Amino acid sequence: MEATKTSEIHRKAKRYVANHYGNLLHAEDPLYDSNKYIVNLSVHYPRLIIDDTTMERTVNVLNLERIAHLTYTMDGSILDKPTREQCINALRDALNTWNERIERIVTKTASNELARVQTVHHFLNPIEVIMERINKLEIPHTVTPPA
Repeated sequence: MEATKTSEIHRKAKRYVANHYGNLLHAEDPLYDSNKYIVNLSVHYPRLIIDDTTMERTVNVLNLERIAHLTYTMDGSILDKPTREQCINALRDALNTWNERIERIVTKTASNELARVQTVHHFLNPIEVIMERINKLEIPHTVTPPA
């Protein structure tokens, strides 16, 4: 009986999601929680990745779970639902979080590679560079007062 009720709720949730939010959101399996069913909504977001060196294209799917949720009563009527704007904002926030993570990873990787380059060690050490340039200059030992 419980499995039948769960599959019925899941079917209703999938229909509701398709009719109200479109095909980007996905209804997960319902979870029973104290006389109600909670259906988490997730997004399987495709991302195109292009390798700059080989121009190879790869499509990866970013799975963003628990973007929002629907709540159903025991009799299958909807109790709580997010608005379309709430879903859009939650998706935007999740994508921004992923973009920030990726930027941190790329920045850290690039800075580690830059730190390993020998020329950069000299460039980033300005005192040594200044002293080397002063030593190369021919500076007269006497100063002539201005006329």
